[in-house]
Amino acid sequence: MRSGHRSHGRWLFAGALLALAGCGEDPTGPAPDTTPGGADFSALFQPPTAAEKQGVLADWPPPAMATQVRTEAVDTVRIASRSVVVRIVSHVVESERHVGAITYPVGATAALPALLYCHFDVEGIQFESAVLVLTAVAGLRGDQFAYVIPSYRGQSLRLGSQRFRSEGERSLLDGEIADALGLLQVAWSMPQIMDGRAAALGLSAGATVALLAAAREPGIEAVVDYFGPSDFFGTYSEGMLRRIVDGDIPQIRRIRLVAEQLILPWADGEISTPQMRLALLRRSPGQFADRLPPILAHHGTADDIVDPSETTRLQGAVDVAGGQMQSWTYLGSGHSPFGMSGALARTAEFLGQISGQ
Repeated sequence: MRSGHRSHGRWLFAGALLALAGCGEDPTGPAPDTTPGGADFSALFQPPTAAEKQGVLADWPPPAMATQVRTEAVDTVRIASRSVVVRIVSHVVESERHVGAITYPVGATAALPALLYCHFDVEGIQFESAVLVLTAVAGLRGDQFAYVIPSYRGQSLRLGSQRFRSEGERSLLDGEIADALGLLQVAWSMPQIMDGRAAALGLSAGATVALLAAAREPGIEAVVDYFGPSDFFGTYSEGMLRRIVDGDIPQIRRIRLVAEQLILPWADGEISTPQMRLALLRRSPGQFADRLPPILAHHGTADDIVDPSETTRLQGAVDVAGGQMQSWTYLGSGHSPFGMSGALARTAEFLGQISGQ
């Protein structure tokens, strides 16, 4: 069974809100809500201010034009019975060379819109796995979109037995956005691809990348969001952060990396609370709902990685902003796109509005 909900906005990240330790009464008042390093939880999770949001927007550079583009490899593969060209390209963004895959049909006579696939792994992406998602989850053929599949900085891209690597240090939900948009700029410069037209799709944290990319690039006209975290200022993310500070770090590579790069340094006083608030804000697409294009979201009620409240939160934010969002809930489905009855058909129909097919 599944239930559907349609309207305009919502979001999440992973884990349950933990109760604070220490139940005894203190006659002098409640104990400070701080980490052992003195970082203040209550100050961290105050709603973002208009000034903070404006600061993030001012700090977001316009999508950088990729430079020094070169072709690293070319192959021909079949996607859902269609023969397509796979071009592995590299380009320079923010002084580092990144790689990605771009596909288009063999013998294409008309330019296609791009579909930006934003993956969630912190190590890299296998081209064949990305294609599996786009065909089995989105119901796409190889001739409806030009696929744009980035390998974010510090990650690898694999095509068959070939491996290509992007330069730089991993930068979760920040540098990843610049890298994805840089490859999209490369795709838009190719004659087989419509300049300035794209949709984006992602699963889990990949959906957060897709939403953030759309908030920064108006050429992304639609986003398909499969169970993506949407707001680091929600109760789900607050619970996860408290859990990490308490030493209970989930054995999920992306969460471990977020803990190492942001949460634990903040807890230890190495990152100030104002700095941490801006770091969380720039990674929270739900806080910029007024900049988001139409969204189709899918989330299972049994998801034990990203709480379904993340999608609900995003839906609410989009509603308030007057945007467009369809959010579908799937009874009993977990953190996987498979088994979500009807999701494939809904996704194919939604994306068909962009491709015209």
